Amino acid sequence: MSNNEDILDILRQRDLEETELAPVGKEEKIRLLVFRLGDEWYAFDATMVQEISRVNQITRLPLTPPHVLGLINLRGSIVGVIDIRATLNLPHSQLEDSARIIVTFYENLEVGIIVEAVSEMVETTRSQLQPPILMADGDTGRYSTALFQLKEDLPVTVLNLPALLEKLKV
Repeated sequence: MSNNEDILDILRQRDLEETELAPVGKEEKIRLLVFRLGDEWYAFDATMVQEISRVNQITRLPLTPPHVLGLINLRGSIVGVIDIRATLNLPHSQLEDSARIIVTFYENLEVGIIVEAVSEMVETTRSQLQPPILMADGDTGRYSTALFQLKEDLPVTVLNLPALLEKLKV
């Protein structure tokens, strides 16, 4: 009986050693597109971004909600352009030359989201993301999934794009 227990102890010890020596799997990388709205920096999951376009002529549509800016012709495709600033409780400001339209595909529609500037594409891991801060203003916190530091003292809020577009009934 004692021999069986010794064998079990040896096998358990080997199992522990193998577990300790096993290579840790590489953590999945996440690509985020970082952009600015007002004085705040935000990001979307880059896999949802089809392209980034300069702001050319936007054709206004009558009787549309304020967040619908209008339509653009993007190489023969008609794309609706929306402004998410009001939904995030951000003040409206005049667009400058750095403004861009981030084109995404949502529920079989191409949708353009106007932003004040696009910064860069960032690759990070889930462990580098922090949980979002609960916001007193409500909506901003409802659409954020995480926070991360882009550079020293530059916090970026990762937005839940599908939830945001669902709220706007795109």
